[in-house]
Amino acid sequence: DQSAASENIAVINSVVHKLGDVLWNLDQKNYLSPWKFQSRDKRIMLQFVPVYDQKSNLNLIRKKFLSHRVWGSYEGYIITDQGKKLKISPVNGFAEEVWIKW
Repeated sequence: DQSAASENIAVINSVVHKLGDVLWNLDQKNYLSPWKFQSRDKRIMLQFVPVYDQKSNLNLIRKKFLSHRVWGSYEGYIITDQGKKLKISPVNGFAEEVWIKW
């Protein structure tokens, strides 16, 4: 059980709201197509509309690094720990997918 170690939080008015596991839905062949983020407990539902893929690729035979830091905007909702549903209007941000082989 890694629930205590999750990186999924929302900070709203300086208050941290812990979110459950978040499922990512994205097209790994086209990182500039819209992404969807949804938590298993339905407390987060966001669509991410990319505008720029900052791709890094390093291959040193035994060590490999591939990343896509994708910039764009988020829209959707988040439900706080108190059950309040907050609408997220388009807000700029990024998401990234990283593979590292050591």
